[in-house]
Amino acid sequence: RRSSSGGLNRVDKALLGDIYHRAHSVWEWGLGESTRIAHSVKVPRYAGVDSDAHYVATTRSHVDPDFGFYFADIGATAAWGVPREPGLRKSAYNYQVAPLWNEL
Repeated sequence: RRSSSGGLNRVDKALLGDIYHRAHSVWEWGLGESTRIAHSVKVPRYAGVDSDAHYVATTRSHVDPDFGFYFADIGATAAWGVPREPGLRKSAYNYQVAPLWNEL
């Protein structure tokens, strides 16, 4: 059973919190409940990418200022950042690869 607006149940949240607590760095595709967990256990180095610019800005304002966020321009998006035009060539490339260049 879910315990919040994200997709994780209590057991999964506890497990992820334990993993993130021991992690030195975390990279995520898609911001959300796991990002808030990373913040709550004080992950020392965090980077995440999302395709919803508004959600990136909102998340940034609620977590550690040292967390790194990247907006992936995949064109217009629907709910949960799903591309409205999945056939755009920039969709897959920008979401999967472009943000990694900033981490090298």
